[in-house]
Amino acid sequence: MNKICKRVLCSALALCMCAGTALLGSGCSTDQQPTVNSTFNYETDMQYIYCSAGTCAALTKTDTGYYYVGDHDILIYIDKESKKATPLCSKPNCLHEDPDVCDAYLNLTGTSSGLKIQYYKGSLYFIERENSKDLTSSKIYLTKMDKDGKNRQRLTNDLKFGICEWMIHRGYFYYATDSSIMRLSMDDLKAEPEVLFKLKENEYFKDDTNTFRWLMAYGDYAYFNVSVYDMEQEVLKGFSYYVIDTNSKKVKEIKDNDGTVCWDTFAGDKLIYYVCDESGKNIKYYSSDLSGDSPQPLTGEMFKTYHNVFDGKYYYHSDSAETPKNGKQQVVQVYDQKGSKVDSFMFSDKTGVAKTCLPQDNEYYITVLQDENGDKALYMADKSQIGSMNGGVLKFTKLCKDRWYVVKNSWPTVDDGEAPKMSDIPEEAVTEAKGETTTAKFDQVKNGAV
Repeated sequence: MNKICKRVLCSALALCMCAGTALLGSGCSTDQQPTVNSTFNYETDMQYIYCSAGTCAALTKTDTGYYYVGDHDILIYIDKESKKATPLCSKPNCLHEDPDVCDAYLNLTGTSSGLKIQYYKGSLYFIERENSKDLTSSKIYLTKMDKDGKNRQRLTNDLKFGICEWMIHRGYFYYATDSSIMRLSMDDLKAEPEVLFKLKENEYFKDDTNTFRWLMAYGDYAYFNVSVYDMEQEVLKGFSYYVIDTNSKKVKEIKDNDGTVCWDTFAGDKLIYYVCDESGKNIKYYSSDLSGDSPQPLTGEMFKTYHNVFDGKYYYHSDSAETPKNGKQQVVQVYDQKGSKVDSFMFSDKTGVAKTCLPQDNEYYITVLQDENGDKALYMADKSQIGSMNGGVLKFTKLCKDRWYVVKNSWPTVDDGEAPKMSDIPEEAVTEAKGETTTAKFDQVKNGAV
């Protein structure tokens, strides 16, 4: 598949699919509480709030805090109240430098844009890779653990594929292979998987982890994009967009005669998607029933480009893709659901400095920035600032370092976009959480003891 990857067309269609990675993301209000969308249940549903327009944030949330997957798959727990952060390791005096010793390393498998961790019914889930000693082979499992990082359990048989798309939604574990969309009941994860959608042999390349993209779910429906290839030329021609009724298991393609259909988000129990033509310049946004029926055009200045993401309360438009080119300041525009401008803010007041943002909820924004020494660190911004920023710089609190140990013979992770250095952000816009610890246990951080 390396040959295919090298020859994939860098077309406007591909641009339409990934442009959302330059956005501030979508979200919900608090854990175990529904968002403004009444159909969504945080406890049981796929948390689309951390995925939007072609990418997923490397985090999830429970009632007490956030779980962020950092460099080399180290899981960092962030307490919402104390703003303290530490690797999720239960071993006293652990320096978190050795993944063979430290409990906090997950050893994930998947792509940079896919889901990395999910909260579901009181536990944390992820796709774990077990490598052979000589690193020539591996096994893949759905793994579960408690919120404190204890009691890890491999729940499935070897899934036997380099899964890049997966989710848990309303009692089922869904995942994509090179040719199919599969699911297993959460009550019987070692059973034979159910095939919901399967491509013909001449429609995909064997072992291609990019066949299916952005597997999502909302209510009683699941959604995914399929890469459409020119099999002879071995190049990507475009994408098709499908919806599955998870009860009847009926599959339908959502089409538009004017171009490629791409999922964007969900708002007000509606599916929000956009259509772009081959030039990538003509964008149309629609709101439809969750089944894809009865589409209605969305109008307004913010719906003239695909640089928009909804967080359950506001839409955001970012010009981060153009900022390095035009040498201007990056400004994020904020709109309400009617398209009226609410606020604007910056990540930096320097010109030509842009921050690519992954999806987030509407409480906090958590991301990796370069600190004053040029090292990558984890930072947090309270999103209650939005509404009174008036174009100012978003204020961040430094949590902890992102890289704890560079693992030998590891598969490299992908950073969540280019980040401005903290030296580019005004000093008054940055606070630092004092008393950073490398040995704190989960319950200490949770209770504010450190």
